[in-house]
Amino acid sequence: MVYRGQDKWNPFTASTSDPNDIVLKELADLAYLTGKNFSPPKDRRIGTLTDFSRVEYAKGQSVYDRYVEMTGTIKLGGLTLRQRLEQVIPRLQHLPPGDRDNPDTPRAMTIGRIFQYYRDAAKAQLRIEGRRNNAPSGSKAFTNAIKDDLEDRRDLLRSRKNFNLEQMIKGRQ
Repeated sequence: MVYRGQDKWNPFTASTSDPNDIVLKELADLAYLTGKNFSPPKDRRIGTLTDFSRVEYAKGQSVYDRYVEMTGTIKLGGLTLRQRLEQVIPRLQHLPPGDRDNPDTPRAMTIGRIFQYYRDAAKAQLRIEGRRNNAPSGSKAFTNAIKDDLEDRRDLLRSRKNFNLEQMIKGRQ
């Protein structure tokens, strides 16, 4: 059984003890001004065809939950996602935050790229975990799903090598 909505798997839960939290303030400001939402990814398939919020990782935690947890705990360059944002956000304050008509400002895009780097690293780490002999079955399922997806893409690209552009336009296959 998989339980949802536990705060320990979201690295940015609201905090009443520190109203001066620059990370939460920046994320909230960007969400209000631009509509950009830096919450956990809504795609629970993690780049595959399987909904990994329904696949158990270990003891009530889904593979998706583990992925979200790892996004907040994995260290890149010795820093977690929160620590990296605490380091970068003060340097971005001179840039305009944007608005709903122009949400893709350098400030919002920089923060979005940081999130994506950590999500990519968490996905890679989850794949590495799935290769171990003693890995949880959910982790192995994720690794196999990624492997199958890569093989399908490779096969699709190989099958298209025999066609030239003119044949593709005319619809001959």
